[in-house]
Amino acid sequence: MHDMQWIVDRNNFQGYAHTHTTTDAEGVVRVAYSRCPERGRLLTPEEYLALPEKQHLELLTDDEFNALLMAWEKKQYLDKPIQEISAERFWELLEVLPPENWTGLNTLFERFNLSERQTGNIVLQVCRWGFEPEARYFTKYAELGKLDTYLTPARIKASPIESKSELENDHE
Repeated sequence: MHDMQWIVDRNNFQGYAHTHTTTDAEGVVRVAYSRCPERGRLLTPEEYLALPEKQHLELLTDDEFNALLMAWEKKQYLDKPIQEISAERFWELLEVLPPENWTGLNTLFERFNLSERQTGNIVLQVCRWGFEPEARYFTKYAELGKLDTYLTPARIKASPIESKSELENDHE
């Protein structure tokens, strides 16, 4: 048995691997989903990456792939700015799925996570800051267990905010 390896396009990584390796009955490492009719078997990583249309791809270890994926997720989600949303959007997000970790109900600062993960441990956090009619509403992706990624009044004050008009339908 070998450690799984991943075949990716590192220069145009979009959060997924093109394929991965597997071990056949003879103990040879092969590329999954690469059956070659001329050879009657799956290709080895070397054979697969030598194909003209695959030469831009790379073979990564599990650790390399996970590091690349985590960096992509950070850029794709966690590095996005806090977004201001409307009260209507706040209620849509609250009512679409059962909220998770809902805190601050009937207080100055109310926050919850969408219960469906965006990816891995990344969730969309939603908050209300203030009371009606002056309340403001915000969203931000956060990584569960990493408090420095969570929406807080201090973080909102210190951050640039994107306006609600640009973002009403950003999270589908």
